[in-house]
Amino acid sequence: MIQSLIVYGLIIIALCICSQVNIRKEGNIITTVISRDYYLRIFIGIIVFTFFAAVRWDVGVDHLSYYESYMHICDTGIPERADLEVGYAWFQILLAKFHAHFTVYFGLIAFLQLVFAIQYFNKDKFLIPYFCLLIMSGGDFFFWMNGLRQALVSCCFLFVVSMTMEKKRIIVYIISIFLLSLFHKSAIVLLPICILFYLNLEKIYIKKWLQFFLFFGALILSEFSIWQYLLDVVDNIFTFIGYDRFTEGALDSLEMRDMNFGLRRFIFLIIDLIIISYSDKLRKVYSSKKFGFALLMFCVFYVLYPLFISSMVFSRIVAYFTIFRAIMGAYLLFYLFKVKHNQINVLIGIFIICLFLLHLFVQIYADPGHHTDCIRYQFFWQNLN
Repeated sequence: MIQSLIVYGLIIIALCICSQVNIRKEGNIITTVISRDYYLRIFIGIIVFTFFAAVRWDVGVDHLSYYESYMHICDTGIPERADLEVGYAWFQILLAKFHAHFTVYFGLIAFLQLVFAIQYFNKDKFLIPYFCLLIMSGGDFFFWMNGLRQALVSCCFLFVVSMTMEKKRIIVYIISIFLLSLFHKSAIVLLPICILFYLNLEKIYIKKWLQFFLFFGALILSEFSIWQYLLDVVDNIFTFIGYDRFTEGALDSLEMRDMNFGLRRFIFLIIDLIIISYSDKLRKVYSSKKFGFALLMFCVFYVLYPLFISSMVFSRIVAYFTIFRAIMGAYLLFYLFKVKHNQINVLIGIFIICLFLLHLFVQIYADPGHHTDCIRYQFFWQNLN
């Protein structure tokens, strides 16, 4: 447990320090002031993240499965699964042809995940330190380390949106999503999202009372037995027609599939309610399309999460929206600490960070090890025979 706290703590500190930037405020307009050493520092932070992601062992329920799959290709030259997406199979084969060590394989995926994800803030780099803190402490990191293919697609999705949304490059978006589906078939469900590009995302906002109604309505509906019965029927149908491999291991995290209101679930409940409570104030400060898009996706997330997280089919869809909690959390923390800096806001910001860190601690503490939640950190050389 101590090793896990040290490793994850080092990653958080490195990412937060290395991604720091200065800002300039002119009214409600906030601009980033890039120092000469910024790109070197952020690269160092990414390398620290990549190193610990590369040399981990049995962190993530599916880590060993991906390890065995890659080693099979290294030994035989062919994928272990005949139905593996062609893009991802090609990626593995290419690395195997260069005799890349499995740590290079895992490290490269982690490197791409983080680089693509932070590109969402390419014009708002002042949000990156908060975002990095929240993905490490809010569970996103363990999803990245576990569901490698879908997590990589999810991070690439953020990059694609940031590159296509403002200028409504719909064709580029569609082509990009199709290419991502070659790494994970479920990426196809992201195609309709391009319709949102035609909305006035700079001003779009959902009133707080409606958000609270949707939030609690989804929670209440998810508890009805008839709803759970319908989800089970859908899962059985997909299994019957041959999509059982697509549905298995859906969200790759035991904690995320557990809808009982334990401490971790209660922590996120408080965080989500705080974000909703501040959403009107955030909308007034952040006038970008990216914020409007993130707000919409966050709403989609907290509605779909309780409704579909227990479904092995639809949880694949939910997985693409979990990261928007960290994105909205980053917007909120910057608002509390920098935009509307006062004693109450600072205390609320500290409270939110403490909640996220408590979530990380509980995750580590609750994992008994021996390939269960696979949260506790191990180096691969600790398990050499």
